[in-house]
Amino acid sequence: MEGEEKEKAIENLQVQLKALDEELEGKKFFSGDHIGYTDLAVGWMAFWLGVAEEAAGFKANYDVKFPNFSRWMKDFLAEPVIKDNLPAYEKTVEFLRAFKQLGSCTKVNQK
Repeated sequence: MEGEEKEKAIENLQVQLKALDEELEGKKFFSGDHIGYTDLAVGWMAFWLGVAEEAAGFKANYDVKFPNFSRWMKDFLAEPVIKDNLPAYEKTVEFLRAFKQLGSCTKVNQK
């Protein structure tokens, strides 16, 4: 994904994160003090956004633009039931880097 397509995807992500950030205003989790269905449905983002950042070598600074969402990601990932059941972070970053590299090789071979 490059150019205008990439910019549009980033803009769309920011719109979605803003909505989530606003929904978390004054709450630890989406449903209050405890993890609920919405947290579980959105929870993949808490792990994968960090993995994607590290694999791509950039920092999105969610804590600046989306402070409630950033806090929620940390709180969500710190919950024992979540933390104890996540894949190994470093291995997941390595996997994503390899997957991205494989995609780059495929594009080169198709030209």
